[in-house]
Amino acid sequence: MPESFKAIVLDSARCTGCRVCQAVCSAAKEQGFNLAKARLRIEADGPLSFRLEVCRRCEVPACVVACPTHAVEMADGLGIVVIDSQDCTGCGACVRACPYGGLSQWPRRRVPVCCDFCAESPECVSACPYGALSYGGRPQAGGG
Repeated sequence: MPESFKAIVLDSARCTGCRVCQAVCSAAKEQGFNLAKARLRIEADGPLSFRLEVCRRCEVPACVVACPTHAVEMADGLGIVVIDSQDCTGCGACVRACPYGGLSQWPRRRVPVCCDFCAESPECVSACPYGALSYGGRPQAGGG
């Protein structure tokens, strides 16, 4: 992740797995509460251990490199992944390429989605009732 871009970071010691962040994200981006349609996911690593799957604003994004039609790219100066719906074939190569689970593709939606960080004020972070999400730090390798 380039130094100038912030990331969403999970404090796994504070996370309860309630997934309020996912509900808020889906409401903000899809106008309905559907955890499967959130741009981030909280996944269980064990009974009381969770990890965050979300775009990490990679310096050389695997999703961009993997796209055979060049429909996936980093928006200049914004550090967010954008997908051109005209060029996207829905093949899912970008989704499979991301090592962090940062893109999602759902049934009845050809074009994958990725977190856009809510114009640098992620709603998921402010909605977390346990303060488990923050915005600004760098994620730890292999962690949230």
